[in-house]
Amino acid sequence: MLAPLGDDPATIAKMLEADITPDEAKAWAAGPAEAWAEESYAAAKANAYTINSPVGCQNDQAPIALSDAYQAQALQVARQLIEKAGVRLTWELNTAAAKAGAAS
Repeated sequence: MLAPLGDDPATIAKMLEADITPDEAKAWAAGPAEAWAEESYAAAKANAYTINSPVGCQNDQAPIALSDAYQAQALQVARQLIEKAGVRLTWELNTAAAKAGAAS
């Protein structure tokens, strides 16, 4: 899904980080991890699980071709979720480091 972003992790990380505004980072770091998980699930449910396919698994219906529009939308959603995950991981690590420093 993320192959269009490239194959060099450092380059991809810099590209994604450049898209994040300070206001976005502040908003994304707010709230508990449970809310973050629910947000990611809701994004997947609203975007990845709605491919205009028939309900249920029907052997004569598989595989389902994914349109270019679907793939573009899925990439956009995946990209933003990865950006949010990076911000949130950074926040968690900084918080843990600050607590460890205060306990010393």
